[in-house]
Amino acid sequence: MTVATFQCSAKCGQCGTPLIVPEWSETISSERAVHVWHCPVCESEFETIDSCVERSPRVDDLVQEFLPNLLVA
Repeated sequence: MTVATFQCSAKCGQCGTPLIVPEWSETISSERAVHVWHCPVCESEFETIDSCVERSPRVDDLVQEFLPNLLVA
């Protein structure tokens, strides 16, 4: 199982309004995505950049997840 984290909300830098969905998003590389936000309250626009690095699972994590009762000492 791999895990990627993405920013799914932001706060307007001008008025502090919570924003839930970006106006536009684009993956700019295998490790980064840019989001363009628009505040409907003060009409401010800004960009955020997210790191989209996926974490590879460790062998120990996979063994515990898929084979917890099959290991015999």
